Amino acid sequence: MGVDLYYGYYPKECNLPKILPYLKTFDGRWLNGHRMTEEFYTALNTLSTWNEEGWCWVFDDVNKIFESATVAPSEVCDYIVDPSYYLEPVQHEPNDIFIVWKR
Repeated sequence: MGVDLYYGYYPKECNLPKILPYLKTFDGRWLNGHRMTEEFYTALNTLSTWNEEGWCWVFDDVNKIFESATVAPSEVCDYIVDPSYYLEPVQHEPNDIFIVWKR
């Protein structure tokens, strides 16, 4: 049995220990953990910050977000590069954080 990973953009102000555990994960943006490559997990661990309370990896540097896209599954890569491509348009600012939730 694997884990599910959810991902999305959030305002940078959400990157606080008292807020992260309560953010909504989006059911439409998920992948089963069995489909993840070792390179993607390595990118998560080295390019982002693990938040134990929220069970998530937080990317707060746009360069690291795009660097992780090079080894991400195609659905995640497409979403990172062009979030309007995935399901419904997502409005976000260039300095927003990107979160990958482990559920």
